[in-house]
Amino acid sequence: MIDGRLILRNNFEANFNKYPEVISFGEDVGKIGGVNQSMEGMQEQFGEIRVSDTGIRECTIIGQGIGLAMRGLRPIAEIQYLDYLLYAIQIMSDDLATVQYRTKGGQKAPLIISTRGHRLEGVWHSGSPMGMIINAVRGMYVCVPRNMTKAAGFYNTL
Repeated sequence: MIDGRLILRNNFEANFNKYPEVISFGEDVGKIGGVNQSMEGMQEQFGEIRVSDTGIRECTIIGQGIGLAMRGLRPIAEIQYLDYLLYAIQIMSDDLATVQYRTKGGQKAPLIISTRGHRLEGVWHSGSPMGMIINAVRGMYVCVPRNMTKAAGFYNTL
């Protein structure tokens, strides 16, 4: 048995070593390695440019990810919890999900948005907007792994 976050951290480490264009950023990703520490130690190992913290503006995080992806990088944008995707849904549905269609295949934005389900704690973690997310982001893949090994496989495939 191994802690699930270690499976993801080890997988991210392998991907960062193999693909120099992979970067990760978001709420608490850099210094503490994410709210569940799946990026623990990655900033020290790969530097502040490849693993960094952002402000808590979900729209900005997704917008940065779109721009970075369209310039050839392979960003992983971290949003702390699934519930907070509500604040970025307009950018995801209007911009990210449609960029390839709107440009007749001329542009793509291969952005991974990483988040996790709520822990049923506090007023902001009491519900799940999953149905709304699935219906709002046509043109994007929404992956929900059943365990961390499957999650690592999703990251590798995407």
